[in-house]
Amino acid sequence: MVNCRMHGPFFNRKGDAGKMKKTDKKMLAVDLGASSGRVMAGSFDGEKISVEELHRFSNDPVTLGGTMYWDFLRLFHEIKQGLLKSKKAIEILGGKIVKTDKFLLANTDIRRALVVIRKERNTPKKYPRKAGVPAKEPLK
Repeated sequence: MVNCRMHGPFFNRKGDAGKMKKTDKKMLAVDLGASSGRVMAGSFDGEKISVEELHRFSNDPVTLGGTMYWDFLRLFHEIKQGLLKSKKAIEILGGKIVKTDKFLLANTDIRRALVVIRKERNTPKKYPRKAGVPAKEPLK
Protein backbone atom coordinates (compact mmCIF):
# COMPACT_ATOMS: atom_id res chain seq x y z
CA MET A 1 0.00 0.00 0.00
CA VAL A 2 1.31 3.47 -0.88
CA ASN A 3 0.28 6.48 1.21
CA CYS A 4 0.75 10.08 0.07
CA ARG A 5 -0.11 12.94 2.46
CA MET A 6 -2.12 15.77 0.91
CA HIS A 7 -2.50 19.27 2.31
CA GLY A 8 -5.63 21.36 2.26
CA PRO A 9 -8.97 21.87 3.99
CA PHE A 10 -10.09 18.23 3.66
CA PHE A 11 -12.17 16.03 5.95
CA ASN A 12 -10.16 13.57 8.05
CA ARG A 13 -11.21 9.93 8.66
CA LYS A 14 -8.75 9.13 11.47
CA GLY A 15 -10.65 7.36 14.23
CA ASP A 16 -13.74 7.37 12.04
CA ALA A 17 -13.22 4.12 10.06
CA GLY A 18 -16.33 2.95 8.28
CA LYS A 19 -18.11 6.31 8.16
CA MET A 20 -17.87 7.76 4.67
CA LYS A 21 -17.23 11.46 4.13
CA LYS A 22 -18.08 13.42 1.00
CA THR A 23 -14.40 13.48 0.06
CA ASP A 24 -14.00 9.67 0.24
CA LYS A 25 -13.30 8.15 -3.16
CA LYS A 26 -12.72 4.46 -3.89
CA MET A 27 -11.87 2.84 -7.21
CA LEU A 28 -10.51 -0.24 -8.95
CA ALA A 29 -7.95 -0.19 -11.75
CA VAL A 30 -6.36 -2.72 -14.06
CA ASP A 31 -2.72 -2.16 -15.03
CA LEU A 32 -1.45 -4.19 -18.01
CA GLY A 33 2.28 -4.04 -18.64
CA ALA A 34 4.60 -5.79 -21.07
CA SER A 35 5.42 -8.66 -18.67
CA SER A 36 2.76 -8.53 -15.93
CA GLY A 37 -0.61 -7.16 -14.96
CA ARG A 38 -2.39 -6.33 -11.74
CA VAL A 39 -5.75 -5.32 -10.35
CA MET A 40 -5.45 -2.45 -7.87
CA ALA A 41 -7.83 -0.89 -5.33
CA GLY A 42 -7.34 2.80 -4.62
CA SER A 43 -8.90 5.24 -2.20
CA PHE A 44 -8.70 8.89 -1.19
CA ASP A 45 -10.07 9.84 2.24
CA GLY A 46 -9.72 13.60 1.84
CA GLU A 47 -6.16 13.51 3.16
CA LYS A 48 -4.37 10.37 2.00
CA ILE A 49 -4.22 8.41 -1.23
CA SER A 50 -3.92 4.66 -0.64
CA VAL A 51 -3.29 2.00 -3.28
CA GLU A 52 -3.42 -1.76 -2.65
CA GLU A 53 -2.63 -4.57 -5.07
CA LEU A 54 -5.43 -7.16 -5.11
CA HIS A 55 -4.15 -9.51 -7.82
CA ARG A 56 -0.92 -9.78 -9.84
CA PHE A 57 -0.35 -12.03 -12.83
CA SER A 58 2.17 -12.58 -15.60
CA ASN A 59 1.52 -11.33 -19.12
CA ASP A 60 3.09 -14.03 -21.27
CA PRO A 61 2.77 -13.50 -25.03
CA VAL A 62 1.62 -16.14 -27.50
CA THR A 63 3.24 -16.64 -30.90
CA LEU A 64 1.06 -17.04 -34.00
CA GLY A 65 2.58 -17.22 -37.47
CA GLY A 66 5.94 -16.04 -36.16
CA THR A 67 4.47 -12.92 -34.51
CA MET A 68 4.08 -12.39 -30.76
CA TYR A 69 0.70 -11.22 -29.41
CA TRP A 70 -0.82 -10.61 -26.00
CA ASP A 71 -2.91 -13.57 -24.82
CA PHE A 72 -6.17 -11.64 -24.47
CA LEU A 73 -8.23 -14.64 -23.34
CA ARG A 74 -5.83 -15.32 -20.48
CA LEU A 75 -5.63 -11.61 -19.59
CA PHE A 76 -9.42 -11.44 -19.49
CA HIS A 77 -9.47 -14.47 -17.16
CA GLU A 78 -6.86 -12.89 -14.84
CA ILE A 79 -8.73 -9.57 -14.75
CA LYS A 80 -11.91 -11.45 -13.77
CA GLN A 81 -9.97 -13.21 -10.98
CA GLY A 82 -8.85 -9.81 -9.67
CA LEU A 83 -12.41 -8.49 -9.77
CA LEU A 84 -13.64 -11.55 -7.85
CA LYS A 85 -10.99 -10.84 -5.20
CA SER A 86 -12.18 -7.22 -5.05
CA LYS A 87 -15.75 -8.40 -4.46
CA LYS A 88 -14.57 -10.43 -1.47
CA ALA A 89 -12.57 -7.43 -0.19
CA ILE A 90 -15.68 -5.21 -0.49
CA GLU A 91 -17.63 -7.69 1.65
CA ILE A 92 -14.87 -7.95 4.29
CA LEU A 93 -14.68 -4.16 4.52
CA GLY A 94 -18.43 -3.80 5.09
CA GLY A 95 -19.77 -3.09 1.61
CA LYS A 96 -22.25 -4.77 -0.71
CA ILE A 97 -22.48 -4.51 -4.50
CA VAL A 98 -26.05 -3.37 -5.18
CA LYS A 99 -25.99 -2.52 -8.88
CA THR A 100 -23.82 -2.89 -11.96
CA ASP A 101 -24.59 -0.78 -15.04
CA LYS A 102 -22.85 -1.65 -18.30
CA PHE A 103 -22.66 0.97 -21.04
CA LEU A 104 -20.81 2.12 -24.16
CA LEU A 105 -18.82 5.35 -24.19
CA ALA A 106 -20.50 7.92 -26.39
CA ASN A 107 -19.72 7.63 -30.12
CA THR A 108 -17.49 4.55 -29.58
CA ASP A 109 -17.72 0.80 -29.17
CA ILE A 110 -15.74 0.98 -25.90
CA ARG A 111 -17.57 -0.86 -23.10
CA ARG A 112 -17.48 0.26 -19.46
CA ALA A 113 -19.23 -0.71 -16.24
CA LEU A 114 -20.27 1.33 -13.23
CA VAL A 115 -20.51 -0.61 -9.95
CA VAL A 116 -22.55 0.85 -7.08
CA ILE A 117 -21.47 -0.29 -3.60
CA ARG A 118 -23.51 0.36 -0.45
CA LYS A 119 -21.70 0.59 2.88
CA GLU A 120 -23.68 -1.74 5.19
CA ARG A 121 -21.49 -1.94 8.29
CA ASN A 122 -18.44 -0.30 9.80
CA THR A 123 -15.02 -1.24 8.50
CA PRO A 124 -13.27 -3.62 10.94
CA LYS A 125 -10.80 -1.73 13.15
CA LYS A 126 -7.79 -3.66 11.79
CA TYR A 127 -8.13 -1.77 8.46
CA PRO A 128 -6.51 0.14 6.85
CA ARG A 129 -3.30 -1.84 7.24
CA LYS A 130 0.31 -0.67 7.11
CA ALA A 131 2.41 -0.86 3.95
CA GLY A 132 3.55 -4.39 3.12
CA VAL A 133 0.91 -6.16 5.23
CA PRO A 134 -1.61 -6.71 2.37
CA ALA A 135 1.02 -8.53 0.31
CA LYS A 136 1.96 -10.76 3.27
CA GLU A 137 -1.61 -11.27 4.50
CA PRO A 138 -4.09 -10.70 1.62
CA LEU A 139 -7.82 -10.48 2.32
CA LYS A 140 -9.36 -13.97 2.06
